[in-house]
Amino acid sequence: ATDAAARAGAIARRLRRVAGGARVVGITYSNPFLGLYLRGEEGRIRALASVPLAASFNGGLRRAYAGAGARTADVAGAFGSSELVQVESGPGGAPVPVAVARLCRLSWACAPPPRGPDIHPNAAGYRVIAREVLRAAQR
Repeated sequence: ATDAAARAGAIARRLRRVAGGARVVGITYSNPFLGLYLRGEEGRIRALASVPLAASFNGGLRRAYAGAGARTADVAGAFGSSELVQVESGPGGAPVPVAVARLCRLSWACAPPPRGPDIHPNAAGYRVIAREVLRAAQR
């Protein structure tokens, strides 16, 4: 497990200890590096290279949460972070992989300055995250 996953697992274990019977939910993360796809050939290469790394990171988080008895909200899945085969319209109407289009719609990663680029979700993205956390908590 990565250091981040190990720390997330340790935090989830501590929360489970002090939370009594409360459900503890951890999240996977969208891949903000997909926003690089819109920045020329080198950006596309970097964006695509980030996908297996993000998947591995999120896999480590899932295992850490499960090992701690916590549930996992699949934010990466809800953002479509690994959907590279299907395309749809991205910023400016150009066809881009679904993963890129969704990231652009749900975060500030593709926004021009001064608002972006920023890795954080926008209001729509936070709604998706909240829905996934609620869904995981209710399982």
